[in-house]
Amino acid sequence: MDEKQLRILSNAKKLIINGHCRFQIRSDRDYIEDLIMIGITEEYAWKVILSLSNRDYVFDYRPFYNKTGNALVFKRLINGYAVYIKIKIESNYDIGEEVVCLSFHIDNMK
Repeated sequence: MDEKQLRILSNAKKLIINGHCRFQIRSDRDYIEDLIMIGITEEYAWKVILSLSNRDYVFDYRPFYNKTGNALVFKRLINGYAVYIKIKIESNYDIGEEVVCLSFHIDNMK
């Protein structure tokens, strides 16, 4: 991770601690089902995100899904599964900045 990415991660953790976070609703997958497959709750998923560090960071092999270029991608072993985690910070009219979890699922990259 470079310095800019470390700052984004640090800011994301502060936002999560203050409750400014949500999972992205996607048409191509159901994050609740993904979490159930891993065997964790939404609350635990956010705890995992809070514990992420530069050691968990990976190069985004799917950059075309990230339109802004500011998303961070991580992989973490959870309950025996390699889990792909992608987060970004977005501006929200009502609350200011918030962390959006774009992906939190078993990694399907072979």
